[in-house]
Amino acid sequence: MRLVLGFLLLFNLISCDQDQPLESLNLFPTPVTKLKQTYAVVMIPILGVLQGPNEEAPLSTILYRGTIVEVESVAPQREIVKGNVGRWILIRYQGRRGWVFSPSVELFDELYLARRRVQSLRNLSESSQ
Repeated sequence: MRLVLGFLLLFNLISCDQDQPLESLNLFPTPVTKLKQTYAVVMIPILGVLQGPNEEAPLSTILYRGTIVEVESVAPQREIVKGNVGRWILIRYQGRRGWVFSPSVELFDELYLARRRVQSLRNLSESSQ
């Protein structure tokens, strides 16, 4: 929105007063936002979040089944870790960043879908007790 207003302001300045030279134009910075956010739901009982994208990296924190995290990036190459094929995923949770291996989480393009998956995990857990 700010970018559009900036262009309109620039257009008005240039087209309205062509006799006066334009000395300077200060535009407000426009933050770049990510258009599409991806979320992940932890699918295993306890997930270790690592400080790097390898299984020997130090532990950053642990998360539990049903936790929703934001996905920052997914490694392009597949790897085999402890017999599982997947990709390393850089996540953010409560302001902290770390790496998890993809077979441990389920990815979603919409937050409401991730929340529905968490609810189904809770329902499944309650029905098995």
